[in-house]
Amino acid sequence: MALALLSMAVASLEDPYARAVRLVGKMTLDEKLGFVQQNRTKHPNSGYTGVISAVPRLGIPALRMNDGPEGFRGLAGTSTQWLSGLTLAHSFDAALFGEYGEAVAEEFSGKGANCQFGPGVNLARLPNGGRSFEYLSGEDPFLGSVLVQPFVAGVQSRGVISNVKHFIDNNQEGVAASGAGDRHTSSMVVDERTEMEMYFPPFEGALNAGALSVMCANNMVNGVYVCENNSTENGLLRAHGGFKGWVCSDYDGTRSTIDAANHGLDIAMPGPAGEAAAADADDDVAAHSSGGMGMGRPDYFGAPLRAAIESGYVSEASFLSFTVTFYADLANNLTRSP
Repeated sequence: MALALLSMAVASLEDPYARAVRLVGKMTLDEKLGFVQQNRTKHPNSGYTGVISAVPRLGIPALRMNDGPEGFRGLAGTSTQWLSGLTLAHSFDAALFGEYGEAVAEEFSGKGANCQFGPGVNLARLPNGGRSFEYLSGEDPFLGSVLVQPFVAGVQSRGVISNVKHFIDNNQEGVAASGAGDRHTSSMVVDERTEMEMYFPPFEGALNAGALSVMCANNMVNGVYVCENNSTENGLLRAHGGFKGWVCSDYDGTRSTIDAANHGLDIAMPGPAGEAAAADADDDVAAHSSGGMGMGRPDYFGAPLRAAIESGYVSEASFLSFTVTFYADLANNLTRSP
């Protein structure tokens, strides 16, 4: 008993990144692959929007992700309806956003989630934008860059990882009848100056605040889906922005295996439908609690990713690097919870 307590004490004092390197070195390929895509058969009724499996034998906890920027998505009447990001942005009060982040994160943590899908920081570019009410930036990239920082700091001070979304240029909306030109499938043609002056600053603010994760959007940028876009993910976000955390896809964002894995995507969500999820796909409550939306998505980061690694199309070293980063972020942030 004394030895076990001593071991736990040493682990709690160990640098999170060093601990991650040590533990990931003990993981099997199957366990590593379990970090990069949700297994909806294994977690059919989790109560969360997404779950990445734990590794109990190594003491690695599950990642329990949940929507959204305005509060914990769950059964009606069980969660606080917080103010929308756009509503609170009208206060122009950065300190208030810090308090807001802390309060929202306490509810997430109290319900067992350790990652919030939020905040939403895209610019409002059209009056009919379906998600504009969520976004704390309004029409002002500078305002977004200022307000996002205390929010991210507040959330992560409570042991909850902030997942900033939707990176990037996810600002358009389609024609209601056809959906043409919507934010899910369209290509946003953006030159470098416009990107840097208008659309990147709110995300840059989040990175400056130490955001541990980012959600890549469903849309394309200059003809390439964001979640497999080397220019936006590895160039803008990581090389220029200095981002050291992990990227998960929006739920229609993953469109390939090799390109996505090599060009910056770390976690493919929501993964293919599990048996229980498929059976319950027509039930809104069951579809939510099965950890995703509807019938799931193609299996990009399961068997196909294993084959790509084994055949050399995806670098195992890069894959290992992500696994270390993912666990280090998870372990480091969980120690912040008061």
